[in-house]
Amino acid sequence: MNRKGIPTWVLLSAGWATVGTEWNYRDVCSPFTRLYHITSGSGWLILPDRSIQLSPGHMYVVPAYMRHTNRCDKEMGHYYLHVYEHDNGDPLLLTDNWRFPDELPCNTMCEGAFRQLVDANPDVSLYNTNPKHYDTKMSFTGMLERSERIPMPARLFNNALISIIMSQWVMAGTHIGEIGSKRVARARSFISKHLNENISLDRLAETLRMSKHHFCHLFKAETGQTPVNYIRFLRMRKAQMELTHTDRLVKEIAFSLGYEDCNYFIRTFKKETGMTPSTYRRHILMQNDSNPTPRAGR
Repeated sequence: MNRKGIPTWVLLSAGWATVGTEWNYRDVCSPFTRLYHITSGSGWLILPDRSIQLSPGHMYVVPAYMRHTNRCDKEMGHYYLHVYEHDNGDPLLLTDNWRFPDELPCNTMCEGAFRQLVDANPDVSLYNTNPKHYDTKMSFTGMLERSERIPMPARLFNNALISIIMSQWVMAGTHIGEIGSKRVARARSFISKHLNENISLDRLAETLRMSKHHFCHLFKAETGQTPVNYIRFLRMRKAQMELTHTDRLVKEIAFSLGYEDCNYFIRTFKKETGMTPSTYRRHILMQNDSNPTPRAGR
């Protein structure tokens, strides 16, 4: 995001595809946001807390780092976009700051944006629907490097079209900072900036000049999470970013996020993501030497 909180989007993949029962992949978790526009048939997005049926004429968003499962029982035609939001060192992304509805009608403007992104970027369609073929560290790094070689006019064009689509989600969503008080917003900002420190409830309450009991009650009422759970969520998000973008040792990442006990960090990471940090790095963003045959992508 820039200093005003407006993100810059990088287009990693774009295409249109018809998928069938092979579109059935469990526990997909990526450092980029997925955008879908369904044109025919149906499918499912299975998130940690609910299942969403994908219907023609609608669009859907899967935020970066959200673990999910895909399912298609028969056949589904759809546009897909994989877009990356530069974090610039801030663990909060746009999709963390907004609560979106499960689906939105794909209006004429967004339908045109999907189509133009696919037509203008024929070289970034996927060759295989299986995330193991493209959702790897080598592939992700390559896509980012490729995006930097795109001429500036094309990058601006892509960013503008992606922003058109994301603007619809923002207009239909609710900004978490607008739900509650300025004190909770200050607390969230303080936590984001001090993830590498010991952030106790006493320290947070003292910073906001509130009693600990009142602070905890207010924070949960406005965010739906306890302060402790929110701190853990941000640390796990930052850990995923570090595992994705760096070669730092797991213990180095743990210490940089304020964990004095690396084993405790590993247990916490596994509880939040379903995988140990090493497994996440190896299987979600592993080096993949396979040579997939050309095929419509996802």
